[in-house]
Amino acid sequence: MNRHNTILLILIFVLTGIGWLAFQRFPNIAYMTSDYTSITGWTALTAGWPVYGFVLTLATLIGLLLGGWIGQNSRERDAAESLASRQAELKGQQLQAQQVEQKARETLAAAEQAKRDAEAHLPKIAEITEKNAILGGRLKGAVEQLEEKKKQVRKLNKELKETKSNIEHWQNAYANANRDRVISDFGEPTFDD
Repeated sequence: MNRHNTILLILIFVLTGIGWLAFQRFPNIAYMTSDYTSITGWTALTAGWPVYGFVLTLATLIGLLLGGWIGQNSRERDAAESLASRQAELKGQQLQAQQVEQKARETLAAAEQAKRDAEAHLPKIAEITEKNAILGGRLKGAVEQLEEKKKQVRKLNKELKETKSNIEHWQNAYANANRDRVISDFGEPTFDD
């Protein structure tokens, strides 16, 4: 359970306790009517419904705003974790690509050395030529593997850019949706005389 959910659970318990205390004190509630008489208990509660309705509406609005904020933060954290894992995966694949490229260079260097040795040892040229062909095949395979890894890296870079774009899109959408929302949009409460 993360920190925000723990705080929310504690708030629910606190509000439950306050509600229980309020329920115990309902008989002591008094409401003054327009002719300066007072009524108490549940009758006062029913007579003062506009006040309680306003408070309930305000509490609901605050709860919705807090819930939206907590949800947005959770989505942003999930997106950041996903981005971090994709970046780590991309770094791993880049390292693999560099290793394949290094092996290809080493294979190429070995092939060139084999060619020089073949020229130096003319009596053994047939045997050296055969080894050179094998090394050339390995080089070709290593180059193909390198090209495949480069394609994978390009694909992951593209996905990373799309993920970043999606995160920015959702952040902008959330900011635009909540930009003009204020409590005064709901108007002033009306009072009966």
